[in-house]
Amino acid sequence: MHDGMESPTRQIEPSLLDSHVHFVDPSRPEGLVWPAPDSPLYRPALPSDLAAVYGGRPPSGCIAVETSRRESDDRWLLQLAAREPLVRGVVLNLQADLRDFEVRLENALEHDNFVGIRLRPIADYDLSSGLLKDNLQRLGDAGKTVEFGARSGAQKAGFERLANSLPNLLFILDHAGHPPSSPDASFCAWQTGIREIALQPNTVCKVTGIAARSERIFARLMETFGERRLLYGSNWPVCALSAQEMTANLACLTRFAGDAATALFSANAERAYRLDEAAKAAAAGTSGVSP
Repeated sequence: MHDGMESPTRQIEPSLLDSHVHFVDPSRPEGLVWPAPDSPLYRPALPSDLAAVYGGRPPSGCIAVETSRRESDDRWLLQLAAREPLVRGVVLNLQADLRDFEVRLENALEHDNFVGIRLRPIADYDLSSGLLKDNLQRLGDAGKTVEFGARSGAQKAGFERLANSLPNLLFILDHAGHPPSSPDASFCAWQTGIREIALQPNTVCKVTGIAARSERIFARLMETFGERRLLYGSNWPVCALSAQEMTANLACLTRFAGDAATALFSANAERAYRLDEAAKAAAAGTSGVSP
């Protein structure tokens, strides 16, 4: 299952890229939508904190993923990325189910670190909506990505149909499609759902939160998507990893991935989010919008 790729080394290369992190700062004057004040996650989670959790093997970059629909939170995240070299890409919300999406998209495209959007909470979206599809077409025309989690079978089926209807847009399945923890009927349903999604060539999958749970899950993901379509993400700070836990998880995933480690930990995310193109656009002083 190597998709014709040359075999990389078995070690994580220095340019480890974490494709799914969340940054929050409770001290912001406008407050936070997430997490709630009574949550254990209600504390600063910033790039310096992320680097500390990785300890002696810090990532060369990360993708910061939205935590709310508020425009003020979009702006804050873009501003954070502009001053923090660790943040190589930002995934915003932008509410793609609303008619003002085009305006919000145009504003986001002025920032080189903007790489895509997330549909969340996914239960609030009608994935068959013509307005949603039109807005996502604009996103694809701009060379950006869309991602969302699909916990239920119906959501996975909606993911597959949406990806099929918009072949020029890259769809990223978050959190490995939420695999169940036990090998029962729900595990079979999860396998069926991700298999249908993977049949669409414009889909990739983030591997988050499974390292300590099951090599079996990782094996199914590799069999289903192949080594060129899996992206490593920590889901920090939701995963609440200590530096010791992070090291252990990376070791597990490195062992699971074998010769596909380089692809999993950096190359696939670089390609999916077009990070080389974004860097060139920033250097040239352009908007980063695909021609």
